[in-house]
Amino acid sequence: MKDTKSRVLIVCDNQNLTDTFKEFLDDTNTVLIVNSTAEAKECCEKESFHLLIIEAGIEKSKGYNLAQSIKTSSSSTVILVIKPDEIEYRDILYLSGADDYLLLPLNKNEVLQRVACFINNKSDKSNQLKPDERLEILSEIAASIAHDINTPLSYIKGYTEIIKNELSDEKSKESIEGIEKGVNRISKVISVLREIIPNSCDNKKEIDIFHSLTAFLIKNKESFQKFDIFINEKKFDFSVIKSDDFRLLAQADLLYRLWYILLLNSMFLYHTSEDESIFVDIKKNRFKLLVSIKFAKSEFSSISKSVAKKIVKLIGGDIEFGFSDKYSIISIVFDTNLP
Repeated sequence: MKDTKSRVLIVCDNQNLTDTFKEFLDDTNTVLIVNSTAEAKECCEKESFHLLIIEAGIEKSKGYNLAQSIKTSSSSTVILVIKPDEIEYRDILYLSGADDYLLLPLNKNEVLQRVACFINNKSDKSNQLKPDERLEILSEIAASIAHDINTPLSYIKGYTEIIKNELSDEKSKESIEGIEKGVNRISKVISVLREIIPNSCDNKKEIDIFHSLTAFLIKNKESFQKFDIFINEKKFDFSVIKSDDFRLLAQADLLYRLWYILLLNSMFLYHTSEDESIFVDIKKNRFKLLVSIKFAKSEFSSISKSVAKKIVKLIGGDIEFGFSDKYSIISIVFDTNLP
């Protein structure tokens, strides 16, 4: 007889937590448990699931990235399991694509109600959002977050400046300066958040990726001129926008925002090394463009990586983030989509 139970995939490397989920859900669902994000991706490629429950903190918080990957490629519902001290990150949780979250410690009634609610609502698949529609919603969420943070932040900046001017004690002034540094950091994050989420999708047109990159660097010369930039082993000249035969069909707006995330965002927020060199290598074969970007080790935020992956997918291609001993390495393979 055909199994009518709903299929639930649990992604968790905490044995106590997986035992709890199995106890809660096994009677009414077909439950499969995996202990790594790699196993989860492999399972999702082979079969479909009504619901995925993912431990957000698995493999140093890779649960967020897994949620984004699953929601981009399938219509499965995703619930992230988070600790109480992670509740402040719930906006990032929703930006990752997750449908909901469960807060530890788990409550059996709450788990059963959430699971039943999502599974019962899966019958109408026509309501599932396409990747570009989901990206548009992410844009609106990001803009709302940026606005809500920026308004009180402007008050804080104004009042700290007034207080600082009225203080005569040097130690107190140093404390205020510490607050100012923190506020300025948040302002930068908001600025980046406004930029990295695409708010429009132009029609695709033929673009020389070499020209697009050099134009971006020159437009942002003030930020990049302290770096030694090498493109295909030649030092970049900020006075000349160059072209070469590296063409593909893409949205110009999305490509610009991709450079913003991968280069300006990383340098602006996370670059701390004394090594100020950037190496870009662009190659092509018949139907592919291969872009490699290498610079001194910098961290990428989960949002930045998720949005970069969405943009590359919309343009047509794949992107991977990695590290060597001294460098951050970004590898992109674009489909040219040209005859």
